[in-house]
Amino acid sequence: MVRHKSRWLLIRIDREERVKSIKDIQKDPPDTPSAPIEKKNIYHALRIMIEGAFGIARAGIVEDIQVRLYNSETSLAVVKVPREDCDLIRSAITLLTQIQDEPITAVVLSTSGSARTAKIAAMRQVKKAFKMKYSDVNNTNVRKKELQKLEVLIDQVRGMD
Repeated sequence: MVRHKSRWLLIRIDREERVKSIKDIQKDPPDTPSAPIEKKNIYHALRIMIEGAFGIARAGIVEDIQVRLYNSETSLAVVKVPREDCDLIRSAITLLTQIQDEPITAVVLSTSGSARTAKIAAMRQVKKAFKMKYSDVNNTNVRKKELQKLEVLIDQVRGMD
């Protein structure tokens, strides 16, 4: 029996309003709140990008892609891909410009060979995002709430298989 080897990609997906500078946001604020991105939306956007960029001959690899985790607060996703197609999928992620007709940017932060190392990389990024976001908060009640959020996010990452 042959074991299928995989790679785990840690991806940050930023919406357009997070990428714009503060001046641009003040000039042209978003009109409507955008719909939340879900794991299935990321999968479908990747499928469309792979089919469009590499044709239907390579579109068969989409069946082996699994979006294992997505958190909208940290904008991090963990995707399991076949090892032999990892480079092709990374390039498709780089070409990804929209999800649900909403402009985004997608960046591969790390590539891991096992779920354990992917979890470690994801936890490191979650902690880094929370440190940057809440480092200047002095209110202890706010800090406790944010630490509880951090704990929930880390538990989500730990539960990913």
